Amino acid sequence: MKRTIQTIAMAALCLFFEAQAQQPTRPPLKNQAIIGKVISASTGEALPGAIIKITNTNQTVLSNNEGEFILSLSNGNYSLSVYYLSHKPKTVTLQVPLNHELIIALQNDDNELQEVEINAGYYTVKDKERTGSISRVTAETISKQPINNPLQALQGRMPGVIVSQQNGLAGGAFQVQIRGRNSIANGNDPLYIINGVPFISESLNSSAASVLQGKGSPLSSFNPSDIESIEVLKDADATAIYGSKGANGVILITTKAGTSGSTKANINVYSGVSTVTRKLSLLNTPQYLEMRKEAFANDQRIPTVQNARDLMVWDQTRYTNWEEELIGGTAYINNAQLTLSGGNENTSFLFSSGYCRSTTVFPGNFSDTKISGSLNLNHSAPNQKFKINITANYNTERNRLPLTDITSYTLFMPPNTPEIYTTDENFNWGPTNATFSNPYALLTGTYEVKTNNLIGNAILSYQVTPNLMLKTSLGYHTIQLEDIRANPQTAISPTSFMLPNANIGDRKQQSFIAEPTISYHTALFKGKLNMLLGATVQQRTDEGKTLIATYNDDTFLGIPSAASSITASSPISSRYKYLGIFGRINYNWQGKYLFNLTMRRDGSSRFGINSRFANFGAIGTAWVFSNEQFAKDLNWLSFGKLRASYGSTGNDQIPDYGYLDTWLPQYYPYQNVVGLSPARLANPNYSWEVNRKKEIALDLGFFNDRLMLSVAYYNSHSSSQLVGYPLAYTTGFSSIQANFPALVQNTSTEISINSINFQRKSFKWSTGLNITIPASKLLSYPDLAASSYTYFYKIGYSMSMQSYLHYTGVNKETGTYAFQDVNENGNDTDDPDDYLFLKDTRQKIYGGLNNTFTYKNLEMSFFVSFVKQQGRNYFYGNAFMPGTQSNQASFILNRWQPSNTDARYMKFSSANQAAAYSYYRNSDAAISDASYIRLQNVSLSYALSEKWVKKMKLSNCRLYVQGQNLLTLTNYLGRDPESQSIYALPPLKTITAGLQITF
Repeated sequence: MKRTIQTIAMAALCLFFEAQAQQPTRPPLKNQAIIGKVISASTGEALPGAIIKITNTNQTVLSNNEGEFILSLSNGNYSLSVYYLSHKPKTVTLQVPLNHELIIALQNDDNELQEVEINAGYYTVKDKERTGSISRVTAETISKQPINNPLQALQGRMPGVIVSQQNGLAGGAFQVQIRGRNSIANGNDPLYIINGVPFISESLNSSAASVLQGKGSPLSSFNPSDIESIEVLKDADATAIYGSKGANGVILITTKAGTSGSTKANINVYSGVSTVTRKLSLLNTPQYLEMRKEAFANDQRIPTVQNARDLMVWDQTRYTNWEEELIGGTAYINNAQLTLSGGNENTSFLFSSGYCRSTTVFPGNFSDTKISGSLNLNHSAPNQKFKINITANYNTERNRLPLTDITSYTLFMPPNTPEIYTTDENFNWGPTNATFSNPYALLTGTYEVKTNNLIGNAILSYQVTPNLMLKTSLGYHTIQLEDIRANPQTAISPTSFMLPNANIGDRKQQSFIAEPTISYHTALFKGKLNMLLGATVQQRTDEGKTLIATYNDDTFLGIPSAASSITASSPISSRYKYLGIFGRINYNWQGKYLFNLTMRRDGSSRFGINSRFANFGAIGTAWVFSNEQFAKDLNWLSFGKLRASYGSTGNDQIPDYGYLDTWLPQYYPYQNVVGLSPARLANPNYSWEVNRKKEIALDLGFFNDRLMLSVAYYNSHSSSQLVGYPLAYTTGFSSIQANFPALVQNTSTEISINSINFQRKSFKWSTGLNITIPASKLLSYPDLAASSYTYFYKIGYSMSMQSYLHYTGVNKETGTYAFQDVNENGNDTDDPDDYLFLKDTRQKIYGGLNNTFTYKNLEMSFFVSFVKQQGRNYFYGNAFMPGTQSNQASFILNRWQPSNTDARYMKFSSANQAAAYSYYRNSDAAISDASYIRLQNVSLSYALSEKWVKKMKLSNCRLYVQGQNLLTLTNYLGRDPESQSIYALPPLKTITAGLQITF
């Protein structure tokens, strides 16, 4: 990578001087040949590709692989200017004829070495020269985390970006929001780009995927070890070049590339274990039986075999800790990666292959297996004018999970349930074959999903002149998913009339994209002007079907041809076409004043013919005031930049063909003839939702950039919301999809601090901190009361705000839950006017803190993420009232009793108080503090000394131990404050140990 960057940079500098670069071949001699060599002053190594320019002549040459060059000069005095990446330029006076050996030694330029190139999509920009808001995670950070989804690498590490893991299952979904929720009714997901190719990020799992709550993450199959960097574009200046797709931010994933030099092999293997990190304290058998008996006494009901088999039939001394039984196991993970790279100045390559297998904490033979392959090939012509870059990533995943997430059974199963197996080793369903649900029987059912994911891209470029470049990017992405939800006879209660059955889903999406661009750069008024013009042509197809098959037995379960009956759901078949033209003008005046103008015009097949095209654009400016003369005397200030941006982007995350009217078969035939009836009205006028973004930011560097501070304020307004517009019932439709003048506002203050706290020869300590303080509210929604959102949103409040009953406590006399009667009509529960108390479940503050310590060959880092928020707690998710035949968390023992009228929870009830408990779950009592501080990642590594590495004939050898999701500090009433579900397996704690060697 380093050698490739050097070659590209040298060619760029050569073009800057507008002189024809030539290879260091021996030219025809005019008088005599001058042979020289360029080396590094610090190491003495040759510097290949250095630019040597003769002042006042047309000669410009490049040094060869040995750093040597040849000049053809007549007698006289000359001045040579020598340039090389990451080194200070040098001017040498030369007198011909030369009577000594010409050796030019260049000093390292530490400031240049610190310059980081940021991927902004269609172009790259130095970090200190960017005008937009871009955050970055590198391969180094990713390599410290034992993760199976690239999105996990972003959690807590970027201001303005929040990533929430929905469950702890392999392939489970992640929710990603960049600077808040913009759309009321449509997608809020960011745009994913991998190596310049849009990645299909929506879940393709069929509706049968109940174990994943109907959602999966296609990025789960992508190998995190293949990633070089992940950049997140946030403000208008950074995202407007993506036009109609950039409203919710853009995530750019760049995979690793080959480097020139001798062929190297890198092997990285690790193994580890995963467990549930946080469990609930549940009632044991004596406590549970006490609850049940007290509930019947409170209700003045008599327990019978029909309503209380746990009291009348089951063993009163038996105890099973269902948390330990069902999710208390250990999941094992094994990961192996192989990378080969090498090449020369003109051609370099990288090939990698990976294997990862992880099991689950559930009992049974469940696992997720991934195999990946990646290829990167770079080639350039000898004159460096023509270049080609080819990348291809193929990932296949086979994920075998239980039929359903049995985590919920750990809570609902009474602790004195009967034995799992009968004496003849069959599954026990209770004395009457129907007295309890046997979770081990359910584990014989499976949900299996196979994913094949291929993404490839070819970039061809030609340097027409030193200032003009033509480039074309050709990309292809296909993802195919097959999932089977198999429900065998062993998982079905013997008293059920259900036969073995399977849901079989098949989904395939393909995407083609071509993006030709032309770029031009030149010097203008003591500054640098860069211009870019390009176009995008994209087509995506989506095909899929789901079969519901019934079988006579389990022998051929899941094979469609062996089914006794098959019902097919409506097939999926759609085509999406997209066309865009974009341009960018960037001007940099002496590194002080930066100006960036972006424009884009897009057309999408998802909108009607009257509103198919739209324009988007942005302006970004920056003032690097640390380069001004007045700042030169401020020794403590090493960098200062004030930047601002304004622009608009769009959102087209809506279904295909939504602007057309649709017809469906009539439910009731007329005279045995099935007719058609309209199901949706056409609207050829609705178009993109529009997001207008504003930002102002201050970036500062102190003490030679040992302390870096960035503070940004962001404000966006999302309008033209695509929602259902209410219609009169006389039209035959309740609403029509249309752009509605509702307005959503998102703001945030984002702070990033990076510091080198201590640095000596053997020891270094660095810290990174980011904090985001977001805010969101619905500014306007005409006729909100007449819409279907009247009970969900309130003008002037966040869209995460919802209305609830106001819980006032336990009635000391009756022992039941009480609520405020807002309109004082004597009814405190059923009246909609009583649902006026608002609770906001969005994140109020979030961020992360990272510390890295390096001592000689030893490195340790730990990362802590934190979130301040409210969330839906245990009672919101638990549908079973305390006192019914379901276990409970032990804290409900603080219930109302005649001797404890100040209790926190209602008296136990087996049935009579179901309504009061239901109201409690829909009151503000079900929303409580869900803030947490999490030890997200710890990494400890040791690199063997050079002496031992040479003895083993290696280039590098490193041992490491890593941990993920190790500890969570929270007051949340539930298992996990991040996923906030008692039905889903929480994110797991993972500890791994590994070895990395390079040959």
